[in-house]
Amino acid sequence: MKISTKVVLLSALVFPGAGHLYLKKYFVGFLLSGITLLAIYMISSSVFDSAISIVDQIQSGNVSPDIATISELVSNSAIHSQTVNIATLALLVVWLTGIFDSYRIGHSQGKL
Repeated sequence: MKISTKVVLLSALVFPGAGHLYLKKYFVGFLLSGITLLAIYMISSSVFDSAISIVDQIQSGNVSPDIATISELVSNSAIHSQTVNIATLALLVVWLTGIFDSYRIGHSQGKL
């Protein structure tokens, strides 16, 4: 398998930055991985906070535990906040950047 194909698969399917780490481009690999981990943390933190808030409302008796009410609360919750949107966009950009840049580097190293 060509090195460019291998690093693209690592970056796309394993984790952003994995292809760069395979190519021994440690700074960029750890940078991409760190941004990805931060974005995942921000998204999951917001989701968990919203879920805990909804559970607290149900347990306190303020909200009935039926699917329609819970669905309404989820759609109106902070999951759709600007922070989550920015973190999701950052995750997408970092992932695609990692794929294309690892291909570019792998392709140039494959010609040597």
